[in-house]
Amino acid sequence: MGVHAGPVIAGVVGHRKYQYDVWGDTVNLASRMEEAAEPGSVCVTAETWRRLEGYGCAQPMGRLQVQGKGPLDLVCVH
Repeated sequence: MGVHAGPVIAGVVGHRKYQYDVWGDTVNLASRMEEAAEPGSVCVTAETWRRLEGYGCAQPMGRLQVQGKGPLDLVCVH
């Protein structure tokens, strides 16, 4: 799983069957980080980890290339 904190746009889509969804750069980045996560773990940016520190054990993954974002410091939370 990938998690990132930041601004999003949220709303209801559809005309017959309504669904609630979120969009934005934050959502896209979380999706890209999911691809980098190890099975059974959560991948977050170092920036997001600073907000979560103390809520779990983490292992720095180093600076990884994230599609559409360039190199980012990522952390794997177990």
